[in-house]
Amino acid sequence: MEPTKFQISLYKQLSPILGVTSKVVKFADETSNHEIRILTCPDPTDKEVSFYSTLGLSELATHNNDIEILFSAYNSFDKIPNILSSVGFFIIKDKWKAIDGGVFETLVEMYYPNIEMKHLYLTAPYLWKTN
Repeated sequence: MEPTKFQISLYKQLSPILGVTSKVVKFADETSNHEIRILTCPDPTDKEVSFYSTLGLSELATHNNDIEILFSAYNSFDKIPNILSSVGFFIIKDKWKAIDGGVFETLVEMYYPNIEMKHLYLTAPYLWKTN
Protein backbone atom coordinates (compact mmCIF):
# COMPACT_ATOMS: atom_id res chain seq x y z
CA MET A 1 0.00 0.00 0.00
CA GLU A 2 1.29 3.45 -0.92
CA PRO A 3 1.59 6.19 1.73
CA THR A 4 -1.49 8.36 2.04
CA LYS A 5 -1.45 12.09 1.42
CA PHE A 6 -1.76 12.60 5.16
CA GLN A 7 1.28 10.39 5.88
CA ILE A 8 3.33 12.27 3.29
CA SER A 9 2.22 15.61 4.75
CA LEU A 10 3.06 14.46 8.29
CA TYR A 11 6.49 13.29 7.12
CA LYS A 12 7.15 16.68 5.53
CA GLN A 13 6.20 18.41 8.78
CA LEU A 14 8.08 16.15 11.23
CA SER A 15 11.26 15.40 9.33
CA PRO A 16 12.76 18.94 9.29
CA ILE A 17 11.89 19.43 12.96
CA LEU A 18 13.49 16.21 14.17
CA GLY A 19 16.52 15.90 11.95
CA VAL A 20 17.95 16.26 8.49
CA THR A 21 18.58 12.69 7.37
CA SER A 22 15.39 10.78 7.91
CA LYS A 23 14.01 7.53 6.61
CA VAL A 24 10.64 5.81 6.70
CA VAL A 25 10.21 2.06 7.08
CA LYS A 26 6.96 0.16 6.62
CA PHE A 27 6.12 -2.56 9.15
CA ALA A 28 3.42 -5.23 8.75
CA ASP A 29 1.74 -7.30 11.45
CA GLU A 30 2.15 -11.08 11.57
CA THR A 31 -0.80 -11.58 9.19
CA SER A 32 0.30 -8.81 6.80
CA ASN A 33 -3.24 -7.40 7.07
CA HIS A 34 -2.11 -4.19 8.79
CA GLU A 35 0.76 -1.82 8.02
CA ILE A 36 2.30 1.11 9.82
CA ARG A 37 5.12 3.43 8.85
CA ILE A 38 7.84 4.53 11.27
CA LEU A 39 9.94 7.65 10.73
CA THR A 40 13.54 7.57 11.96
CA CYS A 41 15.60 10.77 12.26
CA PRO A 42 19.10 10.94 13.73
CA ASP A 43 19.37 13.75 16.27
CA PRO A 44 21.34 16.52 14.55
CA THR A 45 22.86 17.63 17.88
CA ASP A 46 23.76 14.23 19.36
CA LYS A 47 25.05 11.48 17.06
CA GLU A 48 24.26 8.83 19.68
CA VAL A 49 20.49 9.54 19.66
CA SER A 50 17.66 9.17 17.15
CA PHE A 51 14.02 10.23 17.09
CA TYR A 52 11.27 7.88 15.97
CA SER A 53 7.63 8.53 15.16
CA THR A 54 4.62 6.73 13.85
CA LEU A 55 3.39 8.19 10.56
CA GLY A 56 -0.35 8.01 10.05
CA LEU A 57 -1.34 6.14 13.20
CA SER A 58 -3.96 8.83 13.71
CA GLU A 59 -5.51 7.80 10.37
CA LEU A 60 -5.53 4.09 11.16
CA ALA A 61 -6.75 4.11 14.77
CA THR A 62 -10.35 5.15 14.29
CA HIS A 63 -11.13 5.09 18.03
CA ASN A 64 -8.02 7.10 18.95
CA ASN A 65 -7.62 9.26 15.86
CA ASP A 66 -5.61 12.16 17.20
CA ILE A 67 -2.43 10.37 18.20
CA GLU A 68 1.04 9.85 16.80
CA ILE A 69 3.69 8.28 19.02
CA LEU A 70 7.11 9.97 19.22
CA PHE A 71 10.07 8.24 20.86
CA SER A 72 13.74 9.09 21.33
CA ALA A 73 16.48 6.65 22.24
CA TYR A 74 20.16 5.92 22.00
CA ASN A 75 21.08 4.36 18.65
CA SER A 76 22.37 1.26 20.41
CA PHE A 77 18.70 0.35 21.00
CA ASP A 78 18.04 -0.70 17.42
CA LYS A 79 14.62 -2.26 18.03
CA ILE A 80 12.81 1.00 18.84
CA PRO A 81 11.03 1.03 15.44
CA ASN A 82 9.77 -2.48 16.23
CA ILE A 83 8.49 -1.31 19.62
CA LEU A 84 6.71 1.63 17.98
CA SER A 85 5.14 -0.56 15.33
CA SER A 86 3.91 -2.95 18.05
CA VAL A 87 2.41 0.01 19.92
CA GLY A 88 0.67 1.04 16.71
CA PHE A 89 -0.71 -2.43 16.05
CA PHE A 90 -2.04 -2.73 19.62
CA ILE A 91 -3.77 0.64 19.22
CA ILE A 92 -5.18 -0.22 15.77
CA LYS A 93 -6.14 -3.87 16.24
CA ASP A 94 -6.73 -4.26 19.98
CA LYS A 95 -8.15 -0.77 20.59
CA TRP A 96 -5.58 0.12 23.24
CA LYS A 97 -6.10 3.71 24.39
CA ALA A 98 -3.16 6.03 23.93
CA ILE A 99 -3.87 8.67 26.55
CA ASP A 100 -1.71 11.13 28.46
CA GLY A 101 -0.50 9.27 31.54
CA GLY A 102 -1.21 5.86 30.04
CA VAL A 103 1.19 2.95 30.45
CA PHE A 104 1.75 0.20 27.89
CA GLU A 105 3.11 -2.59 30.03
CA THR A 106 5.87 -4.98 28.95
CA LEU A 107 6.25 -3.58 25.42
CA VAL A 108 9.90 -2.71 25.93
CA GLU A 109 10.47 -6.03 27.67
CA MET A 110 9.17 -7.88 24.59
CA TYR A 111 12.19 -6.64 22.62
CA TYR A 112 14.72 -6.11 25.42
CA PRO A 113 14.03 -8.77 28.10
CA ASN A 114 17.05 -7.87 30.25
CA ILE A 115 16.58 -4.11 30.37
CA GLU A 116 15.45 -2.30 33.52
CA MET A 117 12.78 -0.21 31.74
CA LYS A 118 9.97 -2.62 30.83
CA HIS A 119 7.01 -0.34 30.07
CA LEU A 120 6.15 2.73 28.00
CA TYR A 121 4.70 5.79 29.69
CA LEU A 122 2.73 8.10 27.40
CA THR A 123 2.76 11.84 27.88
CA ALA A 124 2.09 14.92 25.80
CA PRO A 125 5.27 16.42 24.30
CA TYR A 126 6.22 18.61 27.24
CA LEU A 127 8.86 20.52 25.27
CA TRP A 128 6.25 21.73 22.81
CA LYS A 129 3.12 23.72 23.52
CA THR A 130 -0.03 21.65 23.15
CA ASN A 131 -3.66 22.65 23.12
